[in-house]
Amino acid sequence: MAKRKKTRIRRKRKRREKTLLLTKNSTIISLIIIFSIIMLATYLKNRVEIIYFRSDNCGVVGITDEIMEDLKDMLGINIDVKTINVKFSTQDPEDTEEIKILREKYNVIGLPDIIINGEKFKESFTKDNIFDEICNNFIIKPTVCL
Repeated sequence: MAKRKKTRIRRKRKRREKTLLLTKNSTIISLIIIFSIIMLATYLKNRVEIIYFRSDNCGVVGITDEIMEDLKDMLGINIDVKTINVKFSTQDPEDTEEIKILREKYNVIGLPDIIINGEKFKESFTKDNIFDEICNNFIIKPTVCL
């Protein structure tokens, strides 16, 4: 009888230990999943979206093209630049419906024009000005912005 009781007690202890171990493992896995979701959400929110309106027939677009390329190189995956070629002169093809809607939405009249996270960039188009505005739009600033 005493032996059976000790055996039952040992089995209960082992079950409790397994349950505790499973609980600890589940907690660790849950924390890893939560942390991963937070990191993914931060990464997705920590991108700056830029719409760059341009035309090959605009005289100053070459300078702005260089600035935008430099900024893409500097900021890499942290920015998402959508370059849109628009009608500027009679030699340019007509704008598509999508481009017309975007031009109207952002009141794009002159070129080049830059939209950063949905807001029209109103400063002079220097590399430093555009860079500073992009950096101001990050939730968590990349090291290049610090």
